[in-house]
Amino acid sequence: MKYKLSADYTESQIALLERLAAASEKAAAAERKRLNVDKEGFSTDASGNRIVATESQSQLDKRVGANYGADLAKDPRAIEASNIKQQIDQIRASGAFGTMNSPEITALLKRLADLEAELRGLKLAAKQPGSAGPATAPEGASRTVNINFGGRTQSIDVSSQADSNALVGVLRDLESASSRAA
Repeated sequence: MKYKLSADYTESQIALLERLAAASEKAAAAERKRLNVDKEGFSTDASGNRIVATESQSQLDKRVGANYGADLAKDPRAIEASNIKQQIDQIRASGAFGTMNSPEITALLKRLADLEAELRGLKLAAKQPGSAGPATAPEGASRTVNINFGGRTQSIDVSSQADSNALVGVLRDLESASSRAA
């Protein structure tokens, strides 16, 4: 096979080769975008920024515990609230103050306020005298959660404090969802 020197190409052939190279680079960029990777092969998010490694469970527990107390470090609401706080702090640190009034940020701030109100309620309920914590009842003992709907009280037996906390959380979520829907 005979190779051609670049000096032997005509201007139209060179222009055609340049367009071909540009088209292949554009196709490669489109494929990288589809796969959410940058030119160096690192994963990217929807806005094209590199995704960094996430924190370990112990780091997450430490961060959540610092914000809401070690007793709530495993609570999903505390974790969500701490993650929202971290998102808002990142937006503030990036200097994107103009975006603070966007609907997304407003929704984040509202959700954070709702979660923090729920967490304050949990902390207050735990501090009230007579409230049963996880260590006050023997394992396997039944607990009762009383639910009031329109003046009617319904008692529900649960097997642990974690179950009662989960039930109360679901009902609070249901209450907040119904108030948003109204």
